[in-house]
Amino acid sequence: GGGDGGLVFSVEEAELLLHAYAQEAESMLNGITSVDETLENVLQLMNLQMASVRNRVIKMDFGISIVSAVIALCSCVAGIFGMNMKNNLEDSFDAWVVVAVGCFGFSVLSVFFVWLLFTLKPSLVGAE
Repeated sequence: GGGDGGLVFSVEEAELLLHAYAQEAESMLNGITSVDETLENVLQLMNLQMASVRNRVIKMDFGISIVSAVIALCSCVAGIFGMNMKNNLEDSFDAWVVVAVGCFGFSVLSVFFVWLLFTLKPSLVGAE
């Protein structure tokens, strides 16, 4: 009689204990799932920030390439006029002024154009 009542009480106690462990395990699983989702969100945010930085670097490289190409073109023109070839422009100061001012002006305009391109029209080069 009394032994059976103690055995039933132990089984009920065990059921309550197992139920409490199951709830705790479920709570831990929910916490782990929440941490996993947070980690995925943080990784996505980091990837977006890195992509934004890469885009800015690519835009700067594009602008520097434009300016470099213009300066190379002006250097080519200056090199052609500086060659030791007879073209009847060696003695003309006006030709030198036109070439020098033209190359310098073209270089300054290209730098200004690149600056405008990146500040006023960011959609042309892919705004973030």
